[in-house]
Amino acid sequence: MPNPQIELGVGVALTPTVTVSYLTPADLLWTIDGDTVQVRAKDTLDVIFSFGSTGAGDDNFSAPTDLCVDQTSVYVLDSGNSRIKKHIAQTGVFGDESALSWMTAAPNIPIAVDRRRLLFGKATVDTYVYSRHKNTWVEEHAMYDCGAGAVVGLAAIDSYFLVADATRVEKRLISDGSLIATWNTVPAGFVVADLATDGDWVYVLCTKAGTDCKIVKLYVSDLFENASDDITGKKTPTGICCDASYVYFPNTADTTVNRVDNDLDPASLISVADITTPRGICCQPSYFDDFPSESIGDIVAAGTAAPSGVAVLGTRLSLAMSGSAAPVGTAVISKPGYVAAAGTAAPAGTAVIARVGTLVAAGTGAPSGVAVIAKVGSIAAAGSAAPSGAAVVEAGEVAAGAVAAAAATVGMTATTTAATVRY
Repeated sequence: MPNPQIELGVGVALTPTVTVSYLTPADLLWTIDGDTVQVRAKDTLDVIFSFGSTGAGDDNFSAPTDLCVDQTSVYVLDSGNSRIKKHIAQTGVFGDESALSWMTAAPNIPIAVDRRRLLFGKATVDTYVYSRHKNTWVEEHAMYDCGAGAVVGLAAIDSYFLVADATRVEKRLISDGSLIATWNTVPAGFVVADLATDGDWVYVLCTKAGTDCKIVKLYVSDLFENASDDITGKKTPTGICCDASYVYFPNTADTTVNRVDNDLDPASLISVADITTPRGICCQPSYFDDFPSESIGDIVAAGTAAPSGVAVLGTRLSLAMSGSAAPVGTAVISKPGYVAAAGTAAPAGTAVIARVGTLVAAGTGAPSGVAVIAKVGSIAAAGSAAPSGAAVVEAGEVAAGAVAAAAATVGMTATTTAATVRY
């Protein structure tokens, strides 16, 4: 069929063009409205589409309290159904879920995500912050006890996290919960309701018994206060999120979703009134751009059909996270520092290298040509799966002195036709 043309007079014809705009997660905003999740355009705050309805199935929610997003998925704390749900960020398609048997439908149960894990509070049960791997759902330790105050706000940036109860905000190491900094000068009569960070600043949402709202801006490095502002007319916010340019929050009293610039200038406030029962809100933090590849999911070799939730990397030496279904041409790893050769499919926890004499993890079954090592000085025949505590010496080579003695301790006999030992 010929291209459509628009006649603009004698001898003049134009072929119209169509411009297609593709929105990435960085362009979007997610809000909870009752038992539905709305996906919005950041620039206009307008709803693009919604997903979910009341119920307990894959596509249902029951009193969800909060949500967070990374480069590929949005995670919803579905409190009424006692679970965390994972949906594809740009489509809302259900991906996976994890049960949280302790959870009950209640407000102010927060959730946050970094490149590896989900953090969440148990406001109705205890005052700890808990973590769970976002791909495998494996539970980690309770990292922080908020004392007498229930956890009302969370944010995570790779090596540390921010946690708030009604009276303070703290910055702590994610590894062991060690305290780095504290802010506890909450404005008189106010309580902390939530917090958000863009990696440079922390925005603390404070409320005053439904009669006033204030946002306090802190330096992320030491939680020193930079600015604060009353958000006139927005007295009942139900959450907060931010990116490098704006701060976003829903408000119950006038059923709006709102945006103010990151200088908290009241003149910059815009509002859209198209939400009925606002709860949580989230957007992709700008610091996610700096995360290594693990933060966008598992990695597989270019040219392969990647499974759901897996990203493609254009290199033959690609890695896939343990627990994922990696296609042929990739190897699965479970610990940082392990390497694998293209064309192999290694079991979780194993590093495969296509070189005789190269070392892999102790206690694992190695393929032909690769042996296991736990310490330098032990010896085993090349091409074998050596016992724990053994290293590889190629056939026809000899171990001398202490190395030969070490060989004997694991029941091996050193050869005598050469004089080179390969550690």
